[in-house]
Amino acid sequence: MRLFKKARLNALLIIIIFILILSKQVMAANVEISVYDSAINISINGQNYSSGDLIFINSSDVLRFNSLFDGLKSIEANVSYKDRNISSDIIPISFVETGTLSNWSWQALNPIAGDFIGGDEDDLLALYSRAGNFSMIWGFEGNNNTLLEPISLWASGYGKWDGDKTKLTVGDFNDDGLSDIMAFYGYGDQHAKAWFFENSGRGFKEPDIWWSSNEGWNEAATKMISGDFNNDGLIDLLALYTFDDGKSTFWFFENDGKRLGEPKKWWGSTSQWLGEKSQVLPGDFDLDGTLDLLIMYNYGDRRARMWFFQGYGAGFYAPQVWWDSGNDGWNAGATKIAAGDFNDDGLIDIFGLYTHANKRSSAWIFVNSIGDYNNPIKLWDSGEGNWDGERTKIVSGDFDGDGLVSSIVAISDAQDKGVGVFLLGPIDDQSETDLWVRQF
Repeated sequence: MRLFKKARLNALLIIIIFILILSKQVMAANVEISVYDSAINISINGQNYSSGDLIFINSSDVLRFNSLFDGLKSIEANVSYKDRNISSDIIPISFVETGTLSNWSWQALNPIAGDFIGGDEDDLLALYSRAGNFSMIWGFEGNNNTLLEPISLWASGYGKWDGDKTKLTVGDFNDDGLSDIMAFYGYGDQHAKAWFFENSGRGFKEPDIWWSSNEGWNEAATKMISGDFNNDGLIDLLALYTFDDGKSTFWFFENDGKRLGEPKKWWGSTSQWLGEKSQVLPGDFDLDGTLDLLIMYNYGDRRARMWFFQGYGAGFYAPQVWWDSGNDGWNAGATKIAAGDFNDDGLIDIFGLYTHANKRSSAWIFVNSIGDYNNPIKLWDSGEGNWDGERTKIVSGDFDGDGLVSSIVAISDAQDKGVGVFLLGPIDDQSETDLWVRQF
């Protein structure tokens, strides 16, 4: 009797395994996925489903789609069987991309630039947040001062990542020659974590925690900057943190190639200094071989200053004013800045996109002369009704591969047409002939 029961059980297991293999083959051959404005849609044998739906392949199999990865050429799924535990599997699929940029929301995009995909040119990356705490990283490969169609480099899966609580920084944090991402993520209740996204050369691996605050750290009061600030050859993390009393501190997180150390105080304001009024850019602005910081600070009432924080490898000296607009001279709150060498003299200049009234914007260059920034040179003016700078995000990069960070990418809100991606540059002589060129 026992042998008979055992034989029946073995036969049943063989049948179940055969059914599972067959069902996987059916799914592999008949699953199609499309990306739309607010959902990922799935089609199985011509029947449409939404991501997160429970999909019955047959009477005993249930498929739930969780996350996408590897350029959306594969899908991670949980397959559950009645009265059995859930098992994970990787199922090859066919993929159809439908109107990606035309359906994107400008507010949901967080752009960064760096050499992520390989080649001589920088690439544009965008963390894109969707409903249901679902985020994706899209990459626009740089190609001779143009950007190629976006490809997916990572996806979180639903309910796993809120892009609105994320601050991104760029660098080769593990010193393998590829640009990675460090994402600073806020969990509320004074808790934050630094997540390391390792670049595999084909996309980003699942993130790893490189630092956790446990408690006592407000992500919303933090601005993140990356760079090799202590000259040890590894990219570190720097945080401008604003306390409840309005004073701010720069905290240094040293990178050992595997984790970030506990933060060390590198500078603290003695009076009010608000991170929300500070736009921070890293770079060797004085050409002494050590990374510095440049901050455009908004004083309100159309008054702005450029503050230079000289780095010495273990902190920052007291800041110096390198440019002052004077009273009623410049509205820093209406300005978005990026760093680059825009006159090919080896010094880091500042690009400013300035928003005027009536949907008019202008582009300006602040030329670095070491010790101060000259009054800005006007590069471009959109005219009224042609460009809303308030609904534009900018990044600088070397998108033509000549070794100079001298181009600007702008992502603008095209409203009912999704987003527009524009490229300005390379700007190497402040020529007025350098105009925005629409990429998408």
